Parts: sequence; C-alpha cells; structure tokens
Amino acid sequence: MRAAFLSCSLCVLTAAQAMAQSPPATLPPTTAPTTPAVTTAPALPTSSEVILSEVTGQESRSGRPFAMVGPRAYAAADYMLFWYTPMNCPTLVQTIPSVLVNDPAAVAATNFPTKSQVHYDGVSGIRLNGGVNFDKTGIDFGGFLLNERTLTTSLANNGTPVFIGRPFIDSTTGQPTTLNISNPNQYIGGVRSEITSQMFGFEVNAKRSWYTLLADATYLIGGFRYFDLQESIAVNSLSVFPTGDSVRIADSVRTHNSFYGGQIGFTSVIGGFAPGFGASFTTKSGIGGVNQRVDLVGSNTILQAGTLTQESGGLFARGLNAGSFSRGQFAYMQDLDIKLTYNFTCAFQVSFGYSLFYISSMVRPGDQVDPVINPNQIRFTNGGMPSVVGPQPAFQWHAHSFVVQGLTFGARLAY
Repeated sequence: MRAAFLSCSLCVLTAAQAMAQSPPATLPPTTAPTTPAVTTAPALPTSSEVILSEVTGQESRSGRPFAMVGPRAYAAADYMLFWYTPMNCPTLVQTIPSVLVNDPAAVAATNFPTKSQVHYDGVSGIRLNGGVNFDKTGIDFGGFLLNERTLTTSLANNGTPVFIGRPFIDSTTGQPTTLNISNPNQYIGGVRSEITSQMFGFEVNAKRSWYTLLADATYLIGGFRYFDLQESIAVNSLSVFPTGDSVRIADSVRTHNSFYGGQIGFTSVIGGFAPGFGASFTTKSGIGGVNQRVDLVGSNTILQAGTLTQESGGLFARGLNAGSFSRGQFAYMQDLDIKLTYNFTCAFQVSFGYSLFYISSMVRPGDQVDPVINPNQIRFTNGGMPSVVGPQPAFQWHAHSFVVQGLTFGARLAY
C-alpha cells in the first residue's frame, strides 16, 4: 500500500513539473473587462508634418501646397516709352558753304545723320498681356508693338548758299570726297534721305506655382518667344543741269531680324492681390535662332540729250554689294520686368515699371553700308563712261548685341 502511494505521488510531481516548463499548445481565451466605447477625434498634423508637405509637394490635411495664388483670369495693357541701342551709320547727306566747295579743309555745315550713330529716343508703344490660372498651373501670353520710328531730311537748292553732296571714301586715294548733288552757279539738285525702325514681339508661356522665395507667390515660367526688328535706310537724289539733262540716284538698304526661341524664368509677387501696394519681379532667359536678312538695292537713271537710260546700282548699293543676303545665327536673350503696383480693389490694379530686353546678335542697315567707292567705275562720277563692277563696295556681315529698355505704365483687370 505504501509503495503504491509513493508511485502515484511521483507521477503527479513529474506531470506538474512538465506543465510548468512548456505552455499548452492553445491558451484558454481570456475575457477582457467590458468598457464603454470612446470616440476619438483624428489627430491634427504637427508643424513638422506641414513643413514636410511643403517641401515634398505632397497633399496634407493642412491644405494644398504650391496652389496658385491670385486671380483665375486677368488681362493687362501697358503704355511703353522705350529707348534702344543706337545704330551705327555713315554720313548720308551733307551741306558745305558755297565759298568752301573747293577747299579741301572745308568742314560740313550740316550732316545727316548728325552723328555717327542714329539714336532712337522715347519711342512709344503698347504691350498686352493676359492669362488663366488653374489649380497649380497656368497659361500666360502677351505681345508688344513699338511705333515705327522715322528720321528724314529733305534738301533742295541751286548750290547757294550751300551745296548739297553725298559723301563717300575714294578707294583710289583713301580720302573722303563727295558726290555733288547741287553746285553753285552750275546745276540745281535735291536729296531726300529716310531712316526707319520698327519692332514687335510676342510670347506664350506655361506657369507653375513654386516656393514663395520670400514673396507672397512665385511662379516658374517656360515657353516660346518671338522678336522682330525691321530697319531701313533710303537715299534718293536728283540733279538737273541747265541743258535739261538730269541724273537720278537711289540707294536702299533694309534689314530684317526674326528671333525664335525657348525661354525659362520666374515671377515673384509681393502683395498685389488685395487692395494696397505691391510689387512684382520677372526675369526670363532664352536661347534660339535669329534669321537675319539684308537687302541692298540701287539704281541710277540718266537723261541726256533726250535719251533716258537706267542701270542697276546706286552709290552704295551696287556690284558685289547689291542683292539679298540671309543667314541664321545662334542667339541668347534676356528679359527683365520690374513693377510697382497698386490695387484699388482685388479686381483692378495699376502699375509703373521698368523693362529691359537683350538679344546677342542683330544686324542693322547702317552697319551694312560700305562707304568705300571707286569713282572711276561709276558712270555718274566718271564723266559718263559705262559703269564697271569692281571689288568695292563689298558686302560683309556685321552684327552686334541689341538692347531695348524703358518705362511702362499699365492697368490690369482680374477675376
């Protein structure tokens, strides 16, 4: 009996030890104490979450970063008062006092142009601009037109008190000389010279809102730009002799520059959306190609003993220098626009600003005139002998950088 009791006790202890060392394969379910349901509000984003969303551009509960600021649609117009790079130009017409006609040291009384450069001061124009803003992007378009600038001179007399001439450089001597249009007590004559210049351009851009960059709003800009500059020089002269004979000479030089290119930049706005003062700064850089064309046309018509003869070639546009020349050039452009604005309401704004446009390569008509002439090869300067095509005047490309800048006064309507 004692042995059986000890055997049963040993079995119980062994089983208890095994249960203490390894848990059972399945645990009995436990019943948690019942508690009433609690409704909790969603956690608000922390300041670090807001900053992170602004940096990454991802949506967050605090709003939609990079969203457009300002009107959904707008239209603006600016009056422009601009100045641009003077044009190099040789003297086209000059007058000399009659008493000094044969004096080698004679100084011209008047010259046209008055200086070696033609200045275009205070050219008026208009600039139009409009656009539409969506959620984070927008479309902006605009264009400008400057009035045609024309400088002219018209002179006619019998050579008294001054004689009229067209100066050039004699290639045989290298010295300045003059084609006489009127001469005292010999023959009468007159000359008309005209210099013109006009420009316009347009652009289309896509906009994307971006970091504020210490401003209330900043937009990235990218798009297409076109710029057009057309200029010309024309000189027409007529000399009439006592016999009834006459000589008519005409020269025309025209240049046309067309720039096509892509551009990128940005606009920063401080204020300017609510009533009160504001400011904006826009800069754009671009590269592209500029098509350059030069047309030189000349003619001379002589009436002698009742016979009228005409040939191609004036004084400057003749021989190797006459015809049409064109080429394409790589060009860089830079655009800058600064405005001080005032909003009377959120929908109506006025502005005063400064604008500058630069392009690296332009041809101008004054640079394409070769004033070096051989008078022995031209019938109206060699006594009537037939004209001969010589090495001069010659055509050579001359291009320079070009800057147009000035003041703007404008108004904008927004919705």
